Amino acid sequence: MQKANYLIVTGPNGIEDEADLYCCSHCQRQMRVKPAAHGQVISRVLPPCLGCGKFICGECKALGGCDVWEKKMERSEARYALRKSMGIEG
Repeated sequence: MQKANYLIVTGPNGIEDEADLYCCSHCQRQMRVKPAAHGQVISRVLPPCLGCGKFICGECKALGGCDVWEKKMERSEARYALRKSMGIEG
């Protein structure tokens, strides 16, 4: 089970909104967990990705495939290293 984050929005009159959040494993978007009826704990927001088994947002689910954030960053770092080795900056 992925850990959920917690959001508290406060205004001048005190707490206005509270919600559990989860992080999409493909794009890092923070998504609100809809409150359950009768105080039940929601264990899933969307069915997890079939590739990595982690929760993903609706937009990443619509794209199809499994492309986790860590792999995206590894590819980005490899591109940067290649460009740097070729003397191409930026």
